[in-house]
Amino acid sequence: LNDCASIYVPQIMNCRYAAVVAGCINIVTVQVAQAAVFLEALSPEERAASLGNTIDLHNLGDSYFTRGDSAWQQRKAELSKRFPAAYVGNSTRQTESDPVVLAATAPLTVLYILSHYSGRLFPNGVPEVIRVHVPGAAYPFEGRGDWSLLSGAVPLGSKLEVSLMLGTPEQSDLVKRPKRRMKTLREEACRTQGAVSVLCFENYYQDVARKLPTPHLVVMFNPGFPQIVRRSWDETLLMLLEQRVPCAVSTQLTSHKGMPVGGQPWSTRFTAEEDEEFPVHATLKAYGADIWGATGSPFPIVTYDFGQGLGHMLKNAAIEIFQGMQAGKQLAKAVSPISPAELTFLKSFHWDEFEEETDLDKEEVREGMETPVSDAWVVATDDAYIKVLEQKQRRGEFKDVSDAVWEKISHAMELMRQHKPVPAKAW
Repeated sequence: LNDCASIYVPQIMNCRYAAVVAGCINIVTVQVAQAAVFLEALSPEERAASLGNTIDLHNLGDSYFTRGDSAWQQRKAELSKRFPAAYVGNSTRQTESDPVVLAATAPLTVLYILSHYSGRLFPNGVPEVIRVHVPGAAYPFEGRGDWSLLSGAVPLGSKLEVSLMLGTPEQSDLVKRPKRRMKTLREEACRTQGAVSVLCFENYYQDVARKLPTPHLVVMFNPGFPQIVRRSWDETLLMLLEQRVPCAVSTQLTSHKGMPVGGQPWSTRFTAEEDEEFPVHATLKAYGADIWGATGSPFPIVTYDFGQGLGHMLKNAAIEIFQGMQAGKQLAKAVSPISPAELTFLKSFHWDEFEEETDLDKEEVREGMETPVSDAWVVATDDAYIKVLEQKQRRGEFKDVSDAVWEKISHAMELMRQHKPVPAKAW
């Protein structure tokens, strides 16, 4: 596409540089059909300028990811020499607005996964085009990544194609919102970056994935399953398990258990409601996924001090890998529609009062409750939330509630233990 100038195609009938697009249509047909954004390449000098002219992230290493952990270790070591404060062991320095961390974290995490699991990901050798999909992406985080950092890690004869799936493109999850306009972020992200092609699809993954070539790896940053408000992931998980696509899930957690160490095993046992490695593991277990294991991430982002003895919230702290179903396990049944009675209740519920009392987004919660999910998602939700409620009960957090309220809580907990449907009213 180097000869195609700037191309932005939100719709096939709404194109800039239409004549240029027509000349390249054989190359970009799939992207055009799926509302992709693909712009011209930035030179290293232009890329540095977009990051503020003070950040040199080029030439961090030359090891291919096929050589194993040395690929990410080499680059992290060099990055730490240039920017000692970026990823520091037990440091409590917040890095959610650090431009170096924001440029490096997503791309180098993908490099970590490719290198740490290269033998299992590519048992028959590396293909000519390595396709990595990143569903649930957003411009303030994944879109700010300098994906050219992966250029020198791709073996000769191969190229890397990273597809960012931006169903909620402006969401800033635990990172500081950029001052730049979203249009600028889009233009910086969705282009050829070095030897890496970055494609952007402003769609939910489940709406476009089956129309694209099957990826070799899917990476999800902070998907948040099995929360009520993240039920749309159910369809995606069922699809990925059916296709046996290797998947990596990056989770956030608090630092009270210590800082993660890249490549080292990480426990997914339940400790606190705020830590997401347990609910993610419970979800994969409920679906019967074949789990490769969980490790610490070499590239965590330190955010705010959570308090309550839990330390700082760490984004991208632990990574769990899975592929397909365990032997003898069956893929969960297709989703069942929400009953008319449930929909009637949700329609007439006092959502304004709910939002005022809980500080939760009423539209997000309502949409989640109205999204039908598989039995596996229900089991995962039960297994995650019962742990939270039982911990609150042990701590005496329910001792001051009325008998009527406790009866409702107790009934919901019993339904969760039995993996029976918990009605919307109980939630």
